[in-house]
Amino acid sequence: MAINEESMTQAERNMGLILTRLKDIKVLPQVVYKVLEVCDKENSSPAEIERQISIDPGFTAKLLTIANSAFYSLPKRVNSIRDAVMLLGFNEIREIGMKASVFDFFSGKTDSESMRRREWWRMSVDTAILCKTLARHQGLNADEAYTAGLLHLIGRTLLDQTNTAAYERVLYVVDRGAPVRLAETTVFSVDHIQVAEQVAKKWAFPDDLVGALNYEDAPDPDAPWKQMRAVIAGSHAIVTHSTGLRAGTPLERSSCEWAFESLQLSQESIDAWIGSATELLGSRTAA
Repeated sequence: MAINEESMTQAERNMGLILTRLKDIKVLPQVVYKVLEVCDKENSSPAEIERQISIDPGFTAKLLTIANSAFYSLPKRVNSIRDAVMLLGFNEIREIGMKASVFDFFSGKTDSESMRRREWWRMSVDTAILCKTLARHQGLNADEAYTAGLLHLIGRTLLDQTNTAAYERVLYVVDRGAPVRLAETTVFSVDHIQVAEQVAKKWAFPDDLVGALNYEDAPDPDAPWKQMRAVIAGSHAIVTHSTGLRAGTPLERSSCEWAFESLQLSQESIDAWIGSATELLGSRTAA
């Protein structure tokens, strides 16, 4: 049945435009190089490939998309990088790397574009690192948490790539105090979390992973991904605080109260996790 474009809302039209323009996911060139290098080495282990892939949201998304494609027809969705590596094997991953775009998913045509996308990438990696640790502490799947953390800001890059000039208007009002999602909705009629969710569905990601990507809104109490979403939300809040202007001061629970309550984290526990995040991220930077 044909879609009546006149009856579509602006949000639906914009989302359709983003999804239509979404083709191959670009990955970091150095990640592709490293993956090929590991695949070509004798005695390489799946853990080595996982380590190289795990710093890049683009490659992560590509692997999960292929692993969850109709070709494999698995009874259960693949939720983590590790499971995707085990399923696909070295030869398939090498072929994916060979076909991957040589363009940097997080680069732009100008220095300012590249700078902000690199900041989103750094936030994604930092959040993923803390997600893995916090999920393990909560008795959740640490690999799935890492994957969700790595992809939780992908909608920002996709909005930026769709219309860079429009996203610069978003940043203009954000710099003057407007919330990011409100500014995005004002300009695009959709926000980056909605984009991430729709793109994840288009890529046939598991429902648990899709549900975890909304790191701001409290989920339904009965939602099966409630705890995983809380891990992403709490980790994002802690990393934002730890790496921002308020580093070294107590984090206000009100910034993510529902997540901290769901994870049963007291203010003392949150402060301890902030200290852990500083240590973890400092170790990553030093490495």
